[in-house]
This record gives sequence, C-alpha cells and structure tokens, in this order.
Amino acid sequence: MVTILIYKPFGIQLVTNLYHLGNKGYYLNFLNNSMVNKWYILGTVQASEYRTKVLISLREKPKTPAILEKEIKIKMSHVSRTLNELLKLGLIKCLNPSLRKGKLFYITKEGIKVHKYLK
Repeated sequence: MVTILIYKPFGIQLVTNLYHLGNKGYYLNFLNNSMVNKWYILGTVQASEYRTKVLISLREKPKTPAILEKEIKIKMSHVSRTLNELLKLGLIKCLNPSLRKGKLFYITKEGIKVHKYLK
C-alpha cells in the first residue's frame, strides 16, 4: 500500500489506500468515493470465470481455500491467485490473516454489491 497526494482543482486529497495490481497499474480503493470506478471492478470480476465463481461461493458463508478448491473444482494455485485479486479489489477479506493454513475468507459489503450484478 502506498500513500500519495492527488491534486484537484480545488485542493489536495490524501490517498492512503492505493493498491498496486502488477502490470495493470494502480487501483484506488475508496468505499464511498467517486474515484472508484465500480464498472471497472465489475468488469474485472466478470472477465474471469474463477473470480466470478469464488465471489458467488463466498456469498453463502466464509470458506477456506481448500473448501473453495473442492467446491469450484479448480486448482489451489488458481484459488490462491483469485483470492489475492479479490482481496486487492476490496471485495473479500480474510478473517484470520495470521494463520498459515485454514484462512477463512468472507465477502465484504462492496463484494455483495458486485455479487448482485453477477446473478
């Protein structure tokens, strides 16, 4: 996470939640800010069958990557990558991030909003 300043015509805004998405650039994660392009988030989720399936699956209840692997029938490496992508988008969170195994992931309020469009 990086802190930057954004210069606007009528002032400066401090941004502390800027996430790097690899070669895709940066994503500003504001829950109630017009700077978030919600259509970008929806398009990113819909562009991947895995992201869509994981988000839909997590809507039911918090789950571990192992449960997601069996439920969705995809390899663990794909589950891990997909969970990291959804974490960076702010659509899911980990309930117990300090654990090495048995991490539980759940859908956030923003994730629920995106989920409504996936049905």
